[in-house]
Amino acid sequence: MTNSEMTANRHSADKRLRRDAMRAQDVDNRGGLPRARAYCARRGSARDQDGPTHLLPLLRQATRDVHHRVEQHALLAPLTSARLDRAAYVRVLGAFFGFFRTLEPRLCRLMLPLITGEEGGYRYLPRTGELRQDLLDLNASDILEDACPARALASPRLETLDHVLGTLYVLEGATQGGRIIAPRVCRALGLDAVQGVRYFHAYTHGQWAAFRALMSARELQHDPEGVVDGARDTFAAVGAHLDAWWNKMPRS
Repeated sequence: MTNSEMTANRHSADKRLRRDAMRAQDVDNRGGLPRARAYCARRGSARDQDGPTHLLPLLRQATRDVHHRVEQHALLAPLTSARLDRAAYVRVLGAFFGFFRTLEPRLCRLMLPLITGEEGGYRYLPRTGELRQDLLDLNASDILEDACPARALASPRLETLDHVLGTLYVLEGATQGGRIIAPRVCRALGLDAVQGVRYFHAYTHGQWAAFRALMSARELQHDPEGVVDGARDTFAAVGAHLDAWWNKMPRS
């Protein structure tokens, strides 16, 4: 087989894999994970012959349902409302603070083997301290002691480096929402990047591009299904913290 024929075969295989991912988007949300697992199985048999895999499109498709549930959560709705007030904003920060305070000690320890190389210069920037300072800026120090209600101690399993990579996909992807949320919060509440809105300005550090480079460099070393499981588990843990704070809100 000539070099041109080999190249054409690789391109054809890549097109088939991308076509499978696109077709999976037409399946209802409940079918997303089974379809993703089938896609992982196909990729697993093909990737040794056909070159790099495409983890990012797979993750977007396979987490579509859980991502949507978090994104549309009632606790987060005020962030995109013109009627956002400080009380609603503090509740959001409290939920995220509880999530990261539970997660980050384990995450920072377990992810060390993942970032020992030089792939894209990625490094994880902890969020707990940023959230703590935002809450202090808003005179909400009492929230710091109440940020992990018993029902919200959920945290991603992080049993393997595949899970860690999936968790990082969720965390770094979420920072991109700050491009929309941060300006709105600043306008509505009179805050800024160094006063009360540090967390939502995380996108300014450029970590998403560095993380994508890391994933591209390492994706052949990881089990796609494990990475998907880690990402879905992370979305579920975030949802548990949001649920706990929503359920403890006073009802009129």
